[in-house]
Amino acid sequence: MFKSIFNIKAFKRPSPKELIAAAGRGDLDTAIKLRGWGIRGVDLNGTNEKGETALMRAAANGHEQFVDWLIDSLVNIRSKNNDGMTAEDIAKNNNHMKIAENLENAFERQMLIMQSKSINFNDLSRAWDYTR
Repeated sequence: MFKSIFNIKAFKRPSPKELIAAAGRGDLDTAIKLRGWGIRGVDLNGTNEKGETALMRAAANGHEQFVDWLIDSLVNIRSKNNDGMTAEDIAKNNNHMKIAENLENAFERQMLIMQSKSINFNDLSRAWDYTR
């Protein structure tokens, strides 16, 4: 009988909850590692049981560099949690006005990134709809 030398569980896709926890701590190194799994990498638009994304958690805790990385990674900036709040709303509620301003201008920034990488907005928009 053939015995596999691979541990199948080692190839399990990381949970969005791991990314959300890293966002709460501002732990960008962990987030980059979680994303770095290629097609098996973490879903950057994934949510927890409250409908909260990593972008929302980073915005709530004032982690500007983390928020910028997620924006540049083309996450869905318009996603809403179970309370109907976006990351921008959450940043404002927590007095992180610079982050709220970055999120307000994020769509234009993402469009420029997509143009530079020849990414079709309709394809990205469909992907966002699928994840939320």
